[in-house]
Amino acid sequence: MPRLHRKFLDKAVCKSIANNCKTRTEFAHTDASAYKKSCNKGWIVEFFPNTIHHAKWTKESCHKAALSCKTRNEFKNKFSAAWKVSLHNGWLDDWLPKEHKDVSFERCHDAASQCKSRGEFQKKYGHLYNVALRNHWVNQFAKEFNYRSTHECESIAQRKFSDDDIRTIAKRFKKLSIFRKQAKRMYDIAYERKLLPSFTWLERNEEVIANGFFDCVYVYEFTGTKTAYIGRTVNKKYRDNVHRNNVKDCVRIFADQINVPVPAVKYLADQISPQEGCKYEALMMQEYLNKGWTLLNKQKFSGLGALTCISKKECIEFAKQFEYWNDLYKASKSKFNAIKKYGWDKECVWLKEKKAKNGTWSNATLGQIKRESRKYHTRTEFMRGSKTAYERARSQGWVDILFPISNQRGISKPIVACDPLTETVVKFYASTKDAAKDLKTRPQTITSVLKGRRKKHRGYIFKYTKLKQ
Repeated sequence: MPRLHRKFLDKAVCKSIANNCKTRTEFAHTDASAYKKSCNKGWIVEFFPNTIHHAKWTKESCHKAALSCKTRNEFKNKFSAAWKVSLHNGWLDDWLPKEHKDVSFERCHDAASQCKSRGEFQKKYGHLYNVALRNHWVNQFAKEFNYRSTHECESIAQRKFSDDDIRTIAKRFKKLSIFRKQAKRMYDIAYERKLLPSFTWLERNEEVIANGFFDCVYVYEFTGTKTAYIGRTVNKKYRDNVHRNNVKDCVRIFADQINVPVPAVKYLADQISPQEGCKYEALMMQEYLNKGWTLLNKQKFSGLGALTCISKKECIEFAKQFEYWNDLYKASKSKFNAIKKYGWDKECVWLKEKKAKNGTWSNATLGQIKRESRKYHTRTEFMRGSKTAYERARSQGWVDILFPISNQRGISKPIVACDPLTETVVKFYASTKDAAKDLKTRPQTITSVLKGRRKKHRGYIFKYTKLKQ
């Protein structure tokens, strides 16, 4: 009998082919299209009702096999028979849907209940873990996990040790690292009860503390809407100024939306190491979420960032090579900003502001700043060449007077045509277009001379000028 396409096969034809075969495997080898048609339509159960191949897979066994797989392809490759039975009965859409949006809460909960930890849940069922993480179900599944976490375990806090007992034991040690190693049980209790910030006699001998950074964890609470922002910083004044005055900051944006001023900052922990700050910040965020607060934080918790790369000793030793702040800024902008940002400029007493002829730039007049700005053509050159004078002009609002907007990009600038030998001014033009019309050439050619790509054109050298005709 010639083979037909699956579209033209009916039940009678498939049954006649199956009757000539003893097993499903033989049926699949003789006519693959008829075998696939029979599997999809469910006729294969009628053709081979007493085979062990089908009787093995019930709904429960198919469900267990599907839970052990992340995708449909993996389920099909590992358990092909179970996949065919599940496809015929329509169970795959509930167990392994095609899109992440169709995954139900019960499906993720069944998979999480079979795991002991969150990491095991992620490794075994990565597809379902991502769906649960996106829908914020993982924190609800944490009660099903059989592991001890610092956020939800109550066994440590319920032990018989009081706060005074832990404090007396901690006073035996001088360093926090030794307390953590030799009395780990007490350290865990003190960490969960939030007693570590009060143990000020313990030296934080981490590298970041040696560099001069002391961390703190803070919170901004909007009690009316029960929303909060939790963060950590090593510079309190700078961070508070950003949250209050920066229009793009999430705290300021939320305060403007509900027409409420930014609340006063509350410090949850102070004078701790950044390593402890990361852990304490995550602990407080989880505590606020358990109380029903909504957080404005975009990230779960912040990392150490560039703190581990910047050293206070290196910055101060590098600054000893210079006499003026301007020279330090030119040599290393990152170290200059670190000294100013973290308040180390109080120790750099030898550094001075660059003096002008008639005093310092901080008290200079408009005439003195104007004479200094004539050495430069643009604002950028003025800022790089004389930083302190530029800051004085910027604070007083003189930059637009010294360098008008008409001299900026996009607006025509006056130019002069000079003799290439004597460099004397021959003609004055209001723009490159006027010069091109007069000399009957293109403006692009004159611009190439101004930029230095060509030496001269039409017997002239062209230059920018601030003078008006």
